[in-house]
Amino acid sequence: MIKTEVITVFSNEAIAKNASAESSMISLRKMGANTLFWGDFIASNPGRVSVRYRIANSPSDTFYRPSNASFCCASFLGGSTASRDRFKLSLMDSTWIKFTAQENNASHVVFSMNLVVQRV
Repeated sequence: MIKTEVITVFSNEAIAKNASAESSMISLRKMGANTLFWGDFIASNPGRVSVRYRIANSPSDTFYRPSNASFCCASFLGGSTASRDRFKLSLMDSTWIKFTAQENNASHVVFSMNLVVQRV
C-alpha cells in the first residue's frame, strides 16, 4: 500500500535579495529504502531561488552538504504572479535533514516549499 505524506518546509518565507532562509530539522527516521521524495516549490515576486539540503545523523550532529549533493532545484523563478513547480528529489540516506533556500541576486521573493513523501 502506498502512503503519501506532505511536510511543510517553508511557508510564505520572505527572503531578501542575496539572503537565505534555513528550515528546521526534519526527521527521516521513519522513511524506508523505497521512499520517493518530491519538492513542491512556490515562489512569488521576481526573485530567483536555489534550494540545497544538508544532512546529519542526529539533531546534535554537524549538518553538512554531501560532496555529491546538488541543488534540489537551481534557479527556481518567482514572478509577478506566483509560480509553482514540483521536482523529484534524490536525497541521500540520513536520519535528519535541513533545507536552505537562497535568493540568487535578483530581487526579494516570498517562498514556500513542501516535501512530498511517498512510501511504497
